[in-house]
Amino acid sequence: MSDNDRAIHKISIYVTTVASGITAVMIAFFLLFLVKMENRDHVFAPFNVVLLVGSLFVFFAQVSVTAQNIMNHNELRYIPSLDYPYLSFVNVFCIASAELCFTIISWLRSRSIVGKVFPKLPRMLKVFVYVSPAFYYFQLVPETIELIPVLRVQLKKQQQMLLILGSILSGATTLLFDTIL
Repeated sequence: MSDNDRAIHKISIYVTTVASGITAVMIAFFLLFLVKMENRDHVFAPFNVVLLVGSLFVFFAQVSVTAQNIMNHNELRYIPSLDYPYLSFVNVFCIASAELCFTIISWLRSRSIVGKVFPKLPRMLKVFVYVSPAFYYFQLVPETIELIPVLRVQLKKQQQMLLILGSILSGATTLLFDTIL
């Protein structure tokens, strides 16, 4: 690894560590806000629970990226117990889960307004919310292939295509749903 690559890895470690720290502070403030709420009946409202869970998934995604950067910087990726594909799987799972939480939050926030403006649209969107996990978690297919050595060798080209397709499906799903709402 060249000195330039080491410097880039070091910067990425700092950036992802700071991002993880900022997310942890945001989660702590959100929890403090929930504890200090005047109306205790709303602490465990679906919106608050999904927002907290989504924030935790973002935090764990950032932590897994930080761990990947540390392993790449220190060239520890060849230690079997710290195998890179596992961290990549955790990262993609957390990102897909955070995207799903974002979709649910958008739905919870906007369903009554959409229902008043377009009375028939909420039923279609509710079905979309139920089906959307398939699009988000499709991203895990290539990551799962990467975890199984026999499949990794046999399906290398298909894995790359599935990775691209999964990213497009996930991004398009989030973008479409957020645009509609």
